[in-house]
Amino acid sequence: MPGEREDIPRVSIGQTRLFRTDAFPDRRLEGKVSEITPMGDVVAKTFRVKLALPDDTPLKSGMSVEADIITREKPNALLIPADAVQGSAVFVIDGNHVHRREVKIGIRGRREVEVVAGLADGERVASPAATDLKDGARVRVVKAKR
Repeated sequence: MPGEREDIPRVSIGQTRLFRTDAFPDRRLEGKVSEITPMGDVVAKTFRVKLALPDDTPLKSGMSVEADIITREKPNALLIPADAVQGSAVFVIDGNHVHRREVKIGIRGRREVEVVAGLADGERVASPAATDLKDGARVRVVKAKR
């Protein structure tokens, strides 16, 4: 499984890898990093990582999955959708208006980011945050599709 070259220094044997697949949308699927090729593909700028799956895995050869290697975990982290962050700010929803607020971001993932300061648990943020959204703008809140 290829990995990004910027991330490869954080990958090591034994790390957990989480898989997502449409075939099992509500099931946590895991594997462990079992091998990392010593030299990457210079042209494609990728590295090959081999994974060991548990004996009871429902994954079959040829299935499409999205995979993330867990390089660090932080219990009780405050997570928000990655598309809610613009630079170092989010738009917090207050009634029918949004207010721009600076936040401090910790761990960044493709789908979610950790907020370490500037936002309280339970506060709602605009997601995705439109690039033309302005402080004080009136908004209509709709439930996110999952």
